Amino acid sequence: MLPVGTVLKGTYRIERYLSSGGFGNTYVAVHIGFHKIVAVKEFFMKGVTHRETDGVTVEISNNENRAVFGEQLRKFRKEALRLWKLNNRHIVSVHGLFDANGTAYYVMDYIGGESLAARLKRIDHPLPENEVMGILSQILDALGFVHHQGLLHLDLKPANIMLDEGGRVRLIDFGASKQLSPRGGASSTSAITYTKGFAPREQMEQNTEKFGPWTDLYALGATLYCLLTNKKPPLPSDIDDDGTKDKHVALPFPKGVSAQTRQLVLKLMSTNRLRRPQSVEEVLDKFGTICRMDVTNEDSDETETLVLDKKKDNDPDETIQVTKELKKEAPSNVWRKVSFLLVNNGRTLRRGFNMVLVLAVLSIAVLVTIKFCRGGSNKDVTASGTPKVSVQDSLRAVLDSIPMVFVEGGTFNMGRTENIEVSDWDRLHKVTLSDYYIGKTEVTQDQWMAVMGKNPSRFKGGNLPVENVTYTDVISFLGKLNQMTGKNYRLPTESEWEYAAIGGNKSKGYIFSGSNDVGEVAWYKSNSNSSTHPVAAKAPNALGIYDMSGNVNEWCSDLYLTYPSTPQVNPKGGVQDHEEYRHIIRGGGWNNHQNACENTCRTDGGTESKKHDALGLRLVCDAEKSSNNNTKQE
Repeated sequence: MLPVGTVLKGTYRIERYLSSGGFGNTYVAVHIGFHKIVAVKEFFMKGVTHRETDGVTVEISNNENRAVFGEQLRKFRKEALRLWKLNNRHIVSVHGLFDANGTAYYVMDYIGGESLAARLKRIDHPLPENEVMGILSQILDALGFVHHQGLLHLDLKPANIMLDEGGRVRLIDFGASKQLSPRGGASSTSAITYTKGFAPREQMEQNTEKFGPWTDLYALGATLYCLLTNKKPPLPSDIDDDGTKDKHVALPFPKGVSAQTRQLVLKLMSTNRLRRPQSVEEVLDKFGTICRMDVTNEDSDETETLVLDKKKDNDPDETIQVTKELKKEAPSNVWRKVSFLLVNNGRTLRRGFNMVLVLAVLSIAVLVTIKFCRGGSNKDVTASGTPKVSVQDSLRAVLDSIPMVFVEGGTFNMGRTENIEVSDWDRLHKVTLSDYYIGKTEVTQDQWMAVMGKNPSRFKGGNLPVENVTYTDVISFLGKLNQMTGKNYRLPTESEWEYAAIGGNKSKGYIFSGSNDVGEVAWYKSNSNSSTHPVAAKAPNALGIYDMSGNVNEWCSDLYLTYPSTPQVNPKGGVQDHEEYRHIIRGGGWNNHQNACENTCRTDGGTESKKHDALGLRLVCDAEKSSNNNTKQE
């Protein structure tokens, strides 16, 4: 994997490894100029390529592999270009494609939620039917758009459907996608990968001449079955072997799933492609009453796509799709009524009077929008004539006042001391760090609210540390914070955290951060009264930093790995090499015994989705990136 901290094209800094497939690695990165979190996919073929000694350059393992490398690289670029052309709110967006380090990369949206496969694994039970139907309507919107662009996805499954933090469906991974041929079937006859259980017979047989939208719709049915049952779908041969009329042996459903939903899944998973719905429009036409209309969250700043389906007078089987994007500047309830009139659960509107009615409603909505947008210009002052302090200004004041403490770089012994029996897990080793800044306190709920607009904490209070945040939540927070402030905040590495906790080059060798008496510096199990406490209520350490022992545990960017045996310079703490990787947390919390609050104590923070009411974070930024309000140590 690319080392954390690698900068690509002078623009994208790798923050962490995300996942891998047979043809690439995906990373979370930060756009250095815009301070925006993105995902970067790197073309890398396992068994065909390897990393050079610089840890970055990609080399082909031998000359025999050059042809296959070149062919797959062309497909990788083609995947990026296809995604770049797909402008739909339910499809991941690609923003850039470039060559570097002997290979190619493309940049896309970072979706901070989880895949449907990960969600099923996490909750370990089927999704409720009404929730699945809400997901279905969004997948249909994405698939309909893909098919109208002359493409097939060909790898639709829960692992390739993401739910972002707002609950919106995003279709990802177009690595297997193919162009539809004007003559029918797929334009390419090259081998197509597939996932058993989600691929229909024509795809398993690689019969590309028989490919069409119905091929993706089989996978959609299999996906719905998986979501409704939390079971892997059967193979087409297993469905054929089931002699029952409703296929209940091969496709058993939990009690409570409606007959209409079962019928939809059975229709989509017909092993004979000619008996499946032939298009997304046909699905909506026959099953539109159970497919919920998808309307963007009214708090979103994005546009809504309103779709009008109408039948040609001379050809009732042909559908014309008219799409209009409307900015979310008008009161959301007006647009929702317009959206309902236009979409109306997939029903078609006739020409004539109905079209006139729609245009009239649109005109009224535009007038309301103008009135709404022009109003309020005289509300920028108070009754006394003094300027009002806007909510935006108040938020800016909160963010601009984040106190940071300068930590002068140096070399220290990281890990347990020699008089304690230790293992490779926490063995003593030398670490050298450059200068940096670290948060004087843990991130408070006021600071989190100013960025995210909501408070996930169990114990509420503006000056209490934020808690109950996952690693994914934290990455999202950092991206938005950096975008709002123009700074470059991040999580501390584990070595940066420990060096600051011991007091940096002012260390006095204390067991806890600032004292050998845990009660002087930490809220922990014996004195916390089972709750967090306002930050900076205990004594600081030698650098003037508060609560590095106790109150809440703090996320670090490093992975849960053993310490190296050799001296390190600005170590980054490893990269992920398996799906269930885990991050380190430090410092102990209100619910821990005092040993967890020791400066050298390492704790397994868990996977990205782990959260609890004694887990928060502290900010760090590089010295050269810091601003004037940071307090340099004397």
